[in-house]
Amino acid sequence: MSGFREMTSHYANTPIWGAVSLDIADMTVRVDSNFKKLTVPGGVLGSMLFNVIKSKIPASVFGGAIIKQANADGTITFDYPDVGEANKVLVGNKEYFEILKGMILNDPKLASYKSILNKLL
Repeated sequence: MSGFREMTSHYANTPIWGAVSLDIADMTVRVDSNFKKLTVPGGVLGSMLFNVIKSKIPASVFGGAIIKQANADGTITFDYPDVGEANKVLVGNKEYFEILKGMILNDPKLASYKSILNKLL
């Protein structure tokens, strides 16, 4: 976690994000209150949110992984060509979530969910 602290001190006020396992995400948000994790909710809203995120982030960002599905525990399954499947959540600082929030809230498919998404993001 010392490397994480060093990175955030050098890049303060810069959008920082990643896709990590649930346990790493929990550690990240405990270490730095400026960070939070995004778990994709279940049901129709979760499916729609997942599809919007999937359409906004190219596979190349995740090392060529195929973004497969949203899971009941809020994780997203990625299928990597070299190591196979991994379940991860998005984690980022407030600067990153402001960017993500703008992308998601401006998507017409999610317009009727704005108040719920505002709380989630």
